[in-house]
Amino acid sequence: MSIFIYFFIKNEFGADLSAMKKMLYALVISAGAIALFGAAEMISHTNPIYEKYVSNFYYWRFIGNRMMSTLIHPNILGCFLAINIPLAYYFYRSSKAKALHLIVMGLIILGLFLTFSRGSWLAFLCGLSVWLWVKRRRKLILWCWVSFLGFSLFADLYLGQYDVGYRIGIKGLWSYLKYGHRTQQYFVAASMFKEHPLVGIGLNLYRPLFTQFSFLNLNYEVMIPDSIYLMHLAETGLVGFLGLLLLILNALRKSWRALAEKTQEKELRLAVTISFIIMLFNFASFDGFLWQTPLYLFWIFLALVSI
Repeated sequence: MSIFIYFFIKNEFGADLSAMKKMLYALVISAGAIALFGAAEMISHTNPIYEKYVSNFYYWRFIGNRMMSTLIHPNILGCFLAINIPLAYYFYRSSKAKALHLIVMGLIILGLFLTFSRGSWLAFLCGLSVWLWVKRRRKLILWCWVSFLGFSLFADLYLGQYDVGYRIGIKGLWSYLKYGHRTQQYFVAASMFKEHPLVGIGLNLYRPLFTQFSFLNLNYEVMIPDSIYLMHLAETGLVGFLGLLLLILNALRKSWRALAEKTQEKELRLAVTISFIIMLFNFASFDGFLWQTPLYLFWIFLALVSI
């Protein structure tokens, strides 16, 4: 059903720029409020939503250590906040109430950091690099990545004894890449694709057929490659994967063509496109289509980029 969002937005907002801006503004303000709620969660080490009203399988695993706020899982929250940063920056630059929008943007950035979602961090840095490239500030790209590397080294040297330091340090990241379930799953996805290269094993069959392609004894929760592209390739083969790829590339092609011209609200289009690119990078590190919020946001931004 989420695919209908694509057609609705294209029809409703295609010629109504003000309506599009209102929707995006509401999204940014919501992201700021969600980040603020998440900050309170991190300080108090409690979240009344999951303790009283909504069941959350991940609650006791992450409470007080990684921000979840209202989006169940830190990775989902990280993706949501990361794609809102370019939009928050746009509204900060274009609004007269700069202090308010600076606070909102600061909350979103803080929230992204406190999710300790490495995939979302790296996706944001990739999107930021694309933005700096377009803005012809290319020397800053290297500075951003060197700064991130320096931050990881600092975490190794001075915060390695803490769980957070181990997570964000280079040693922890290397250990995870070497022994974590994601790397092991890549071989499982490759086996599925090798046996069914054209149309895959079938949608939503990755987990049910997992044991047929792997000797790994994993929990049901992690029987996924944590990359929507690998999962789509395994489940739908070349036919489905190329269909998804063409859909994305066609939208980006339209957007970049419009950015090369003197179009109305060029900065807004750039912000939306960078947000979409951040999402695409982030989907390489988690199963975005299996979660409601990222799935809906994918179709929303695909439509906005295509307009």
